[in-house]
Amino acid sequence: MMAKLFFMLSTIWTFGTLDTEVPTGDLIIVVRELKSTEGQVGILVFDKKDGFPSERQKAVRDVLLPIENGVVQHTFSGLPFGEYAVAVMHDENKNNELDTNFFGVPKEGNGVSNNVVNPLGPPKFQKAVFPLNEKSHAIEINMRY
Repeated sequence: MMAKLFFMLSTIWTFGTLDTEVPTGDLIIVVRELKSTEGQVGILVFDKKDGFPSERQKAVRDVLLPIENGVVQHTFSGLPFGEYAVAVMHDENKNNELDTNFFGVPKEGNGVSNNVVNPLGPPKFQKAVFPLNEKSHAIEINMRY
C-alpha cells in the first residue's frame, strides 16, 4: 500500500513539474510623429477588445513615459504569446488621461497598432490586433492629432 501511494505521489510530482510555461516574448513599441516634447506618452496593451482603446484598468500592461528627442520607445517583457492591440496617447498636460471635447473627439494626440484610423469613432480592436509569437516583436505607431 505504501509503495503504491509513493508511486502515485511521485508521478503527480513529476508531471506537475514538467515545463508547462506558456512561451513569452518582448514587445517593443516605438511611438513617432509627436508634435512636441511637452507632457508624456501613455501606452496601453490589450489582449481583448473589452476596454480597447482607452480603458487603462482593462489593459494587460500600461506605462506613462517622458518624451525624449521626439520619440518614445518602451519594451514590455514577458508577454505570453497571443494577439494584442496597443493604444498610445500624448498626454500633453500630464493629467494621466486623453482629453476630449464635448463630442468625445480627442484633443490630444493618439494612435493604435497597425496605425489604424477610424474617422467615425475609436479604432476597432480587430483592425489593430497583431500576433506576438516570437521572442521579440517591434511595432511603430505614428501619433495622430
